[in-house]
Amino acid sequence: MDSKRVFYSLLERVGADGQYQNISLIIWSLIYITVGASTFDTPFLFYSEKYLCPDSFNGNCHDYVCSLPAQDRSAFIQQQS
Repeated sequence: MDSKRVFYSLLERVGADGQYQNISLIIWSLIYITVGASTFDTPFLFYSEKYLCPDSFNGNCHDYVCSLPAQDRSAFIQQQS
């Protein structure tokens, strides 16, 4: 019985009218939305093409292709199978 009194006294302290619960719901919702957006949007925001350079190329293929004009990059894009 004593634990019920403790719970009700805590409930009176934080507010029994639901204000604490509403604020808590809003804060947790914002946290979940932020974490979900950062988790699921990362592949779309930071996607980089896989480039295929000739075997005779000795440098960094990605840096070389990215330094080319946009219209010349399509010849190096690796086809998805």
